[in-house]
Amino acid sequence: PLVTSRGCPYQCIFCSIRLSMGLKFRKREPEAVVDEIEYWYKKDWRRFQINDDNFTLDIERAEKICDLIVERGLKITFTCDNGVRADRLTDSLLLKMKNAGCIYLSIGVEGGNNKILKAMKKGEKIETIIDAIKRAKAVGIGVGATFIVGNPEETYEDFLDSLQIAEELPIDHVAFYNMVPYPGTEMYEWVEKHGEFVMDKKTFLYKVAHWKNKPIFKTENFSEKERIRAYK
Repeated sequence: PLVTSRGCPYQCIFCSIRLSMGLKFRKREPEAVVDEIEYWYKKDWRRFQINDDNFTLDIERAEKICDLIVERGLKITFTCDNGVRADRLTDSLLLKMKNAGCIYLSIGVEGGNNKILKAMKKGEKIETIIDAIKRAKAVGIGVGATFIVGNPEETYEDFLDSLQIAEELPIDHVAFYNMVPYPGTEMYEWVEKHGEFVMDKKTFLYKVAHWKNKPIFKTENFSEKERIRAYK
C-alpha cells in the first residue's frame, strides 16, 4: 500500500474525507513516490496499491509518477482501489498509467443520473463518468464502479438508473453500498432535515456496515422496504 497524497477539495456531501484528511490537497513529489516504490522493488515487491483520497487530482503529477516508473525500468503493477474521479482521467494519463503498470482503478459513480449527482454535490455529469469508464477500458485497464443506495432525493426509479449503468457498461467489478450518513458530514444533516433515522443515531455506526442490507434511514420518496429491495 502507498499513500502519495492526502485530501480532496470536492464537496460530495456523503464523504468523510474532509473530516479525516481535510479538503486541502497535499502531495508528495513524484521523485519521492517513485523512490519509495524502487526501495520496495529492490526487496522483490512487484505489486502496489495506491490508497490516495484523490490520486489523479493533479494530472501532471500523476503522469510524472508514471513516467518515472517507466524510466527507472520498474516492472510493477499497481491499482487505485480507493477510487479516482472520472473528470480527472485524460487519455494521456490513462495511457501513461497503463504503461507504468496500472491494472485496475475504481471509479465512484455513486448515482445513476445527473439529478442525483447534483443533489450529492458530486461535481460531475453522468456522461463524463460513463465516458471515462469506456476510455479506461479501451487502453486496457480494469475498471471497478461503486454505487450508493439512498442518495439525497433518490427514489427507487432513480436507483434503477444506477442498476442499468452497472449492467450495461464494460465494468470488471461492481459494488453497491448503503448510504452511511457519517456524523459531521452534510449528508448527516440532510437526513436529519429530510429523512428519518430507522436506527439509533447514537449507536448506528457500531451496528451497521455499508455492505449490509440494513438501511440507516428512510425518506418519504425512498422507503426502508424499497431500499432493502434495491440493495438485494
